[in-house]
Amino acid sequence: MSKPNYDEPLFTTEEAARFLRLAPSTLATWRVRKSNAIPFFKFGRIVLYPLSGLEDFKRKCLRRSTAEYRLPANDDTPEAARETPPDTGAKIFKFPGAGEDLP
Repeated sequence: MSKPNYDEPLFTTEEAARFLRLAPSTLATWRVRKSNAIPFFKFGRIVLYPLSGLEDFKRKCLRRSTAEYRLPANDDTPEAARETPPDTGAKIFKFPGAGEDLP
């Protein structure tokens, strides 16, 4: 969203959440943490999301593989945080005797 269009439809947090199929609390958390770059207007206590910002966010979330799991990063997010985390080498717990034949 490069230039705001002040004539476009605006959505309340509840409407925007329904549009994105998220919980309203998720959008509220993202606003506070600045986790995602979904633009919004704030008039006192009223928060309104422009349609173009919601559509841009949906477009950025489009994936062609499940390996692409990250949400679009905010421009303030360090580049390292945008990358897929390395394999930690964590081992899967196996119950004693798992995989052994029973007598």
